[in-house]
Amino acid sequence: MSNSGTPPRRLSTGGQPPIKFLLHYVVEQVPSRNGRTPCFTAWLREELASGQITTWNDEPIRVEDTRPEFAIQVYDTTTPPSQDSGGDVDQRLQALAKALHAETRGEREGPPGRDRDRIDVWGLPLSADLSDEERIATCKAHLLAEIAARDGGETEFPIERIGNSFTFGRALYIIDRPPSRWDEGEGGILELLWDVNPGYRAMMVHEFGEKYETYEYEPIVTRVTRAELGNQWLMMRHGASR
Repeated sequence: MSNSGTPPRRLSTGGQPPIKFLLHYVVEQVPSRNGRTPCFTAWLREELASGQITTWNDEPIRVEDTRPEFAIQVYDTTTPPSQDSGGDVDQRLQALAKALHAETRGEREGPPGRDRDRIDVWGLPLSADLSDEERIATCKAHLLAEIAARDGGETEFPIERIGNSFTFGRALYIIDRPPSRWDEGEGGILELLWDVNPGYRAMMVHEFGEKYETYEYEPIVTRVTRAELGNQWLMMRHGASR
């Protein structure tokens, strides 16, 4: 599934006519470990506009037309399985993945706007009566199983760690309220950060001593609003510590 409509990107050409890129949304189904949990990913594909040159200074012009390796993991736990047919669930997840990517892109990418990523949205309906702790534990266990299933083998849809400049190596986001309530109170999206990055631990040891070699970093759980989501993802990608 591909959609156009995003503004073209222009490459600086040192005073020459600009090179124009067209951007198209791609939404794809992601295979799950057990085949029972639907997942869709959204990302942007570039192509050169019609009639553009394909080389610059004897080098091919880089076109970002492959699926990004890094993906933000989102779990939608709000869809009751008894109320939607499979097709309706798939369409809902596709639309959600694209909307989250498109609506947070300007905040999320940051300067210079070239950190490409996917947004993977999993459909894992859970009872509204579950506590936050139970909901987090269920989604985390599912994600860890998906990561384990991909480890050590070829995969088209990797679930990579966050870069070493960020405190934690893993993150997931859990939607447990309808979109109309995402900005109510502390927010309708749960954020879980865990598994401290080796690079961050090494920095702490260097700055504050050997006690941080074995320091146990507790996972961080917070709620975020839709208005805060893009900035949270920006900090995660660009190394702001939490």
